[in-house]
Amino acid sequence: MQNAIKLSLISVALLSQLQANQEITLSPIAITSTAIVTDELKSTDAVEVYTEEDIKKAHVQNVYEFLNKATSVFATSAYGNPFLQKIDMRGYGVGDGYQNIVVTINGRKMNNVDMVPQLLSSISPSSIKKIEIIKSSGIVVAGDGANAGVINIVTKQSNDKEISFYMGTYGLFDGSFYAGHKGEKLSINASGEAQRMDGIRNIDASGEKQDANSFATGSFNLAYTPSDELELRLGAIATKTDVIYAGPISEAQYKDNPTTSGTYSVHQKYDSNVLSAGATYYVNDSLSFNVDASKENKKSQYLGAFPFSAFYDYRSINATLDYITKRFAIKAGIDSFDGDVDAKSIALTKSNKASIS
Repeated sequence: MQNAIKLSLISVALLSQLQANQEITLSPIAITSTAIVTDELKSTDAVEVYTEEDIKKAHVQNVYEFLNKATSVFATSAYGNPFLQKIDMRGYGVGDGYQNIVVTINGRKMNNVDMVPQLLSSISPSSIKKIEIIKSSGIVVAGDGANAGVINIVTKQSNDKEISFYMGTYGLFDGSFYAGHKGEKLSINASGEAQRMDGIRNIDASGEKQDANSFATGSFNLAYTPSDELELRLGAIATKTDVIYAGPISEAQYKDNPTTSGTYSVHQKYDSNVLSAGATYYVNDSLSFNVDASKENKKSQYLGAFPFSAFYDYRSINATLDYITKRFAIKAGIDSFDGDVDAKSIALTKSNKASIS
């Protein structure tokens, strides 16, 4: 019996020694939202980085749900629209805090020139590679509107193929997919998501119509590398939302019947179409030139007794010259944005041009 105990102790000691000799190295995650790409350990800003694996483990239905569930950012429906929510960072508030946050997807800004929040529902969680949240005031590379910080979303280029769907009460259905191919020279992927719900509130006295909502989004991205020095990129995103807002009711009405109709209802359709193109040319191992351009057209329509329409036309271009060595890094470039809004009662124009050095 004593020999058996000695043998067991020797085995435990040998296993402990072997495990102690094994080194576990965790590679830091690269931060791409800052002017100079760095890793999370060297960043001078307060940074939160969430990977594709983090998003999968969260089992969320959309980006807004992930922000609420796993990050320090808070999101809430804007006037009851689940597909166009307001976000809050660093205590700026849900009232207009979203106007102090710059949100980008693959470097393209998603902010609007008016009071409309960023349309994060246009990004399917299954297509995301990484989400960076940089909580810092006045990040120059993000331009104006970054007083609270920046949320940078990077989509993936991989060979993954996945499809998912779920169903719930009140006719809720959601389905999404991602399909990609990544080869030596060609990388191509497509993703999409569709959701609809019959609604839980009546919008008229008859009770036949309810506050139904639906949305659909799809994206396509292509990257081609004809040589080791050149990479060409193309992308497209299309999103359509259709939401009926039930009118407000009193506390007494809610206690009596939460599904009762209000005094009025609002029906909104909000669509967005984005085309993007870019290229990167590597002059040598240290010097590279990068340019990305995008054009976005959006349309917001309010139907019913008080019809109203607004049309958005955004154009942006970003060009940088990067020189990076082991000892230092230099970035110089220009970031240009032009946005127009044409509506019945308003006409807005916003133009930004900023240099980076």
